[in-house]
Amino acid sequence: MSTVKKNKRKVLEIKHDGKTYKYDFHSIKSLPAETANEIMQWYNDAKSRQKDVNLKDIQRSDLGEVKDAIVAHLVREVSDKKVMLPYDPNEARDSIKNFMHELPSDKFSEIKDEIIRDFFLGQGKLHLATLILRDKPKQSLTAESIQLLGHLMTASKNSTESQEKKSSESPLSKVAN
Repeated sequence: MSTVKKNKRKVLEIKHDGKTYKYDFHSIKSLPAETANEIMQWYNDAKSRQKDVNLKDIQRSDLGEVKDAIVAHLVREVSDKKVMLPYDPNEARDSIKNFMHELPSDKFSEIKDEIIRDFFLGQGKLHLATLILRDKPKQSLTAESIQLLGHLMTASKNSTESQEKKSSESPLSKVAN
């Protein structure tokens, strides 16, 4: 069972299988902040160098785990006494990242984006994160979106035909003929 609690100050608490992790922008020290910035810069550099990357290349290069890597450095484990444990880069790279791999993706995907957006926005560097926040897998068309697309195309066709009819009935078109 996973839960996520939010408050107005962008403090997120993530609980899953007896462990609790917390994101609090105002408690992030310089080393984890620099590490998160470097990971994001590495990602942006790698993306700009690799125009046509296939899935195997992404998996081998860790591009597929960039969000996990960034968030792992920005969240801290909370002790039984409700105290955030000190930052440990090895813990972030291993235990915290593994913890995030165990979370249900349907819930945690949006939370990762929210943490990344809040962190880079808080630093005034949202431009660094726009590429990764924009990179979403393309969704296949659902029945609803196909139906909506059909309605839009029909409406567009009817509008075009109506415009053409009005154009042919205008006084200028009669004079031209």
